Amino acid sequence: MVRRGAAGATLVLTICALFTGAALLAAVLLHLSLALTLGILGAFAVALATLALRVVPVASRRELAVRAAAGAAGGALGVGLYDGVRLGIVSLGHLRTDPFAAVPFFGALITGADPHSHVAFDVGLAYHYANGVFFGVSFGIALGRRSWWWGIPWALALELLMLTIYPGWLKIGPAMMEEFTVVSLSGHLAYGTGLGVATTALVRRFA
Repeated sequence: MVRRGAAGATLVLTICALFTGAALLAAVLLHLSLALTLGILGAFAVALATLALRVVPVASRRELAVRAAAGAAGGALGVGLYDGVRLGIVSLGHLRTDPFAAVPFFGALITGADPHSHVAFDVGLAYHYANGVFFGVSFGIALGRRSWWWGIPWALALELLMLTIYPGWLKIGPAMMEEFTVVSLSGHLAYGTGLGVATTALVRRFA
């Protein structure tokens, strides 16, 4: 178990692992390069996490490392389920929503390339998966010892944030919002389930 004296450091590490999502918010809201915000916030997160770990007892560091690794694995599984469920719903329901519509825009914000280019899509896809993994790391550090279902509200918080930011950023009109919400919500429920189940199982096995 992580000792009580390390609770503050655990909170700091939880927040630091959210830097990829924070970088996207900053890039979209402030009209900045995502490469720039990732670099700045990533460097700040590494420095802050390093300082936080200095006050964590050695006995607690191993468990935090296990939680982080378990969360990364859970996040990787979760984002795979997220994409698979969204693709399945769009395909089976013959929907007009493109489940990967945001991906090339991620890449364009990072590289400056045309959103319709292969470079933008490939870089954006890498960011998309990295984002899912780091959200998992944050979950593992914060809630890895809780019940698996905590992954659901964690994912729904991400869904709420997406529904707040994406419609305006991607210019999703009222006619498409119902489809977008159904696809996005289903994907996040799948992400939260995979994240929660895998992370908590791995933490209980190795921590």
